[in-house]
Amino acid sequence: MSKIIKYGGGFIVIVVVLSILSLLFVPRPEKGASYRQPTPQVAPLVRVSVSDLWNSYHANEVAADEKFKGKPILATGTVQSIDKDLKNDIVVRLQTSNKYMPVDADIDKTELSIAAQLSIGEQISVRCIGGGMVIGRPRLKSCKFDL
Repeated sequence: MSKIIKYGGGFIVIVVVLSILSLLFVPRPEKGASYRQPTPQVAPLVRVSVSDLWNSYHANEVAADEKFKGKPILATGTVQSIDKDLKNDIVVRLQTSNKYMPVDADIDKTELSIAAQLSIGEQISVRCIGGGMVIGRPRLKSCKFDL
């Protein structure tokens, strides 16, 4: 029994010493500060016409990527076609000055019912993430219709 008290007492001393050391060396927030994580910065919505997006990419792809790629975009343009790609995903092609090089808007699957009602020549606005340029065509990803 005396061995248990001897070792148990040693354990208590170690716990007390570690507690005191943690109070001395663990950083504390300044007055009024807290340990909350900072709120992530959300990029502002970039509003652009499809024609301006296409012209920006064809004038300087590097500069256009800096401005649009990976950023939230509200793009407005005219429907050239409503298609599906090889993965059966919806792609709305938006008219530019070059009829062979439209802007491709990859439409979110949740927007199927709206896409099914679109007509060629219709003016639309889509909220997307800039996807850069692929084979000479600016691309918009994860698009939802802005009704």
